[in-house]
Amino acid sequence: MRLWIAEKYELAEVIAKNLGSSRKAVGHFLCGDDRVAWCAGHMLELCEPADYDEKYGKWNKDHLPIVMVPWKYKPIPNRRKQLGVIRDLIKEAEEIVHAGDADEEGQLLVDEILEYYKVKKPVRRVLINDYNDKLVQKAINNLQDNRKFLGLSQRALARSVGDLHWGVNMSRLYTLSANKAPKGQPLSVGRVQTPILGLVVNRDRAVESHKEAFHYTLEGAFTVDDGTSMTGTLRFPETIARDEKGRLLSPEPLVPIEKECGGKTATVVSVAKETVHTPAPLPYDLLELQADASRKFKYSPSKTLKVTQALREKHKLITYNRSDCRYLSDEKHQEAPDVLQAIKDNSNILANAVQNADAKIKSRAFNSANVTAHHAIIPTEARADLSALDEAERNLYLLVARAYVAQFWPKKITDTVTVVLDCSGYQFKVQASSLVSPGWSVLYKNDASDQEGQNNQDDGLSVSAEHLNRLSRLSEGEPAACESTTIRKHKVAAPRHYTESTLLKDLRNVAKYVNDPKIAALLRSKDKGKKGENGGIGTPATRDSFIETLIKRGFIEKKKGKLLSTVLGRAFFDVLPDIAKHPDMTALWHEQQCEIEAGQLTVEQFLTELVQTIETHVQEIKDQGLDAQALIDAWQTQPGNRADTRAPAETTEHACGACSKPLIRRLAKPSGKASSKSQARYWYGCSGYPDCKQTYPDMDGKPDLEGQLAKARQAASSASVGDPCPDCKKGALIKRDIKSGQNAGKPFIGCSGFPQCKFFRWYK
Repeated sequence: MRLWIAEKYELAEVIAKNLGSSRKAVGHFLCGDDRVAWCAGHMLELCEPADYDEKYGKWNKDHLPIVMVPWKYKPIPNRRKQLGVIRDLIKEAEEIVHAGDADEEGQLLVDEILEYYKVKKPVRRVLINDYNDKLVQKAINNLQDNRKFLGLSQRALARSVGDLHWGVNMSRLYTLSANKAPKGQPLSVGRVQTPILGLVVNRDRAVESHKEAFHYTLEGAFTVDDGTSMTGTLRFPETIARDEKGRLLSPEPLVPIEKECGGKTATVVSVAKETVHTPAPLPYDLLELQADASRKFKYSPSKTLKVTQALREKHKLITYNRSDCRYLSDEKHQEAPDVLQAIKDNSNILANAVQNADAKIKSRAFNSANVTAHHAIIPTEARADLSALDEAERNLYLLVARAYVAQFWPKKITDTVTVVLDCSGYQFKVQASSLVSPGWSVLYKNDASDQEGQNNQDDGLSVSAEHLNRLSRLSEGEPAACESTTIRKHKVAAPRHYTESTLLKDLRNVAKYVNDPKIAALLRSKDKGKKGENGGIGTPATRDSFIETLIKRGFIEKKKGKLLSTVLGRAFFDVLPDIAKHPDMTALWHEQQCEIEAGQLTVEQFLTELVQTIETHVQEIKDQGLDAQALIDAWQTQPGNRADTRAPAETTEHACGACSKPLIRRLAKPSGKASSKSQARYWYGCSGYPDCKQTYPDMDGKPDLEGQLAKARQAASSASVGDPCPDCKKGALIKRDIKSGQNAGKPFIGCSGFPQCKFFRWYK
């Protein structure tokens, strides 16, 4: 018997179909002498520290670094039943076919099962990245030795084991350094999670520090003899200094040019006409779908993932929804008529769009060379009553369907003309465009904010076709009068806070934020061959989970559609070492993982080096401590740690009475057992510390600059029976006895205004 182990049910189903004589059994398909079982993603997970030694169940800095070698696996609880089916089939099999996805994670997913059950039987490998029957048959007939892919599996294993060691040790180190024991949410550190936090923190600070600024251009209004007018923008001479983006930040260099050119005769230097054919946006991968769903419908990435999961598994209306690819195989084009007809049958909204589509058009999306482990997310041939779907399911199906239909519409065609004029030795550039045919863009006409749907916005001024034709007929050397020149003032755009949509897209290219050219190059080389990825971190299937984790941990928050760093998030980011808060580790790991795949480095060697790095950080914190009062204060305000949610360490408008520098409000360290409902206590310290060590207690939300609390305490301690009450100033102090309890009969002094006034001190 030959056993096929597929990564997911859909793949098992299509393999069984192509093996023939298929019938379904419990957890697998029967196909003659073949059995086809399926996984549900990873069936095993790496063991946690406490699985190695129960003492690690209690967090203790003395245990660090925790080294889990040799690493061990354990079944994921909700996968045990299906894993048992696979185990029993492995025992019966004479040969096994590894049918994980055609990437490193898919390779590891099945290999770890084979390792867990210590399989010694022959193992073959099948590579399927498209469920087209023709391609599946070709793959089935081209099985390879699974040992050929050992390096790929070891590469994924190194990353998995490395992430566990990094996260466990660094999270415990910083949580324990901020408090003696992790009472509540831990301060979690992750190779991908923490750099994402860094992106948000840095963006927020850039927004807050931005100061209004302007840049300047010079425009010239030109007219030729027949009255045709045009507006050109000065090409800055090399002698004019500009910023890194080529902008001129002062108008002064333009003033003499403005005077020199105004009223002069210019000459046409060149005329260039171009017809631009803009293809439709590619079909969706998960990240682009999450970004568009967030922008259009305010859906969180996790909601989009959940809804598309239902569209795929429950309604069978779309293909694999976790894809990181936006391309389709060439063979997939043969299915276009049937898929388009299904969309038309399912949706009245898109019926006209399908009617005007041409299934013979083969867009750039159909390119087998660009297909990775999966193809793009597209509709299936399944039929459904869309009115029976919920609103989110309907919205996302229509997005996926529209992107697919657009592949069968003509390209958008735009004519552009570029004219260069010389005026008194200075060159002005005129750009104009005219839409010839909207093509696919009519399907996106209501998506005004869709950057890709409106992609490749026409350069220059949009003009009539007649005016564009006149410009194109200008000849070299033709004179043009410079009627006027105007210096234009443009506001420098301020950076914007992240939204879920913009952050998800930025995670595809974090290399652009890396200052070290070597690290940036390593990040980009990691994504070589991956269309749409250019030095990113995380994967389309996991990036949304990192954002959710950061929100759950209290490091970022969502407000009015924006993702903002919290006081805790900033304080935590500030105390972390550079290797933890920048994407450098992903880049460096990639370099080592390439060596592992090539057999030049072992997983054990990689892990030994990583543990040494962790050990260095642990020892530094143990020796030097953590200079992070702001972090400690902020962490204690998180739910489950301390009740107050106000910013605990903030500069105030109150001045220090000793040196006049601003006072900083801080959260007092708790004494005794704190309740989740306990009232936070504050004090004020000088921002000039340690030069100035002046402190003040909090009095009704303000620093007690006059020492009134001390005076009140002094007055209370010296007050006698018959004196006016020092608290309320209304009642008189009287002697009373405790009525019950362990202090029953003991005398005290209280206010006659009790219970409105609760003044109390023991009678001496």
